[in-house]
Amino acid sequence: MNQRHADQTPAGSSYHRGDPEMGDLPHRVQPDPDGRYTVDVHVTPEGNARIGGRDYTPEEFAEVLRRNGDYDGRPIRLIGCDAGSNDFARRLSRDLDTEVLAPSKPAWTDSNGRVFSSDYDIGPDGRTQPRIPPNGEWSTHSPDGTHTRTGDDAFTPDTPDSAKHDVDADSSRARGDEDASERERVRREVERHLEVLNDPDAPRTRPDEYRKAKEFYQEHWRGFDSTEPVVQRHSEATRVRDSDVPAPILGRDRDGNLYVKEEIKAEPPDFDDTRRRVLDEQERGTSSRSDSTDSSRGESESGDGPQDSRPTADDSVPERPSTERWDAESRERVDRAIEERRAAITERDSHPEKSDEWRREHAVVTTRGDALGEIAADHGLRHELHRQFGGSDNIEIRDRGDGRLEIFDTDKNEVVGTAERRFPKEDPAGDGGSGSADDNGSSSDGQDKKKDKRYQFDQVWEVKSPGPPEITTYEVVEAKAPSGSHAQRELPNGTVVKQCRRDYYDDTVQHMRNSADPEVRALGRDLEKAAKGSRVNYWEARARVRNEGGVDVYDGVGYRPVKM
Repeated sequence: MNQRHADQTPAGSSYHRGDPEMGDLPHRVQPDPDGRYTVDVHVTPEGNARIGGRDYTPEEFAEVLRRNGDYDGRPIRLIGCDAGSNDFARRLSRDLDTEVLAPSKPAWTDSNGRVFSSDYDIGPDGRTQPRIPPNGEWSTHSPDGTHTRTGDDAFTPDTPDSAKHDVDADSSRARGDEDASERERVRREVERHLEVLNDPDAPRTRPDEYRKAKEFYQEHWRGFDSTEPVVQRHSEATRVRDSDVPAPILGRDRDGNLYVKEEIKAEPPDFDDTRRRVLDEQERGTSSRSDSTDSSRGESESGDGPQDSRPTADDSVPERPSTERWDAESRERVDRAIEERRAAITERDSHPEKSDEWRREHAVVTTRGDALGEIAADHGLRHELHRQFGGSDNIEIRDRGDGRLEIFDTDKNEVVGTAERRFPKEDPAGDGGSGSADDNGSSSDGQDKKKDKRYQFDQVWEVKSPGPPEITTYEVVEAKAPSGSHAQRELPNGTVVKQCRRDYYDDTVQHMRNSADPEVRALGRDLEKAAKGSRVNYWEARARVRNEGGVDVYDGVGYRPVKM
């Protein structure tokens, strides 16, 4: 990958080879005065590096840097948009075990090689340009997760005062993946259609415009005849026609007029990273395990599952022979999902970027990535149960079908626990989830199910330890593809939050309690009660993939529990 996309620069490495918009700007950046290695790369709003049309998580990009023969492990100066505020820099620092200097807002360089951070503005010609004077900041992120502001202004530390004036805005280019001028064009198109819909005389005086505006609305948003004050998109993946820009959320004022609702910066996930780990972690240089090893690497954390209460046998379960690898079938499903995702990426990348064929295949890549996330989460859940019940070689997780697992102790020849998938009832690993997905990522199972699905978790497992005393806990899992982003939602109090937070959990549970599905309502009540009793483990399961010799291989499941 470095051979295809990386260029050595006077300051470090640039991953913009062949980008006509970027030109030679990365080569004009001077070495960092404090000796940091400069890494120049596009960073997406979701906190991934985008190189050659592919997204890389911070951990995957760390591996790219390790394979860059020019990088020697020293601290990094990262020229990547919002990398200090979207979690990219923190995770990169943690994985590389070195400090990373990163901007809080979009990162820019101009024709004079000046490096600064500033919001977007739109110039008179409609092109993206930096806000002048620059209004960003820079922070140093450390491997322990802490960060400190570095420097006094929007320029990288130790920039001479003489270089902070007369920034060449016209030549400046940002290192973000989103084109602000395209967003502005889309916004104007949306507002043009809304102006027609807000005209009560339009059906009579402008029938053709009104028909097109109504079709445009129905293509992107729900509830054309609704009176709700907030108008939601069909899904968070909905893109405005002929663009890669997400459809904005609309508002409806007291007179019923529609308007583009200003995006509120969402509160980020709230993880307890003191308990973060990799489930079923793979050794470097291997694509699979040869035997049944302890996935916890000897870790044991009190209060994180029913490991302190050893259940008794279930006499109704017949004796079963031990398997050489209790997770073999589950692992094979993950490997197949990785191969299908890689095949979809290869097919997409065979077409010109942003062409109709590319967009169609990109939708397939998204679907395959979501399926991989679900399957990896299912596999990771088994390893988390294995850890909770001791993690020793004599503990196996056995699949009894119909979403039921049993935790079996081969030494005692007895069942020491059970897990039942309460949601979804169908196997998420079967076809990547229930129903099929259209290009917008929407389910084809009907509007009611789609509406409910937005307010539910990816997987919910009810775990029982027979006792005495009997203990019932819940594993609530958000499944993520390697570069998957977090959904966000506006709470009743107006706060916008992302997945993997306690307030997001509580809001989801409240919606489940109001569901039209009686089973979902019952589960909502159980989850509300369990959370109050500290019997819920809410966590993100992220599929990890690394590239070995041009082949994508499984690298475990990232486990990140939420502060509850």
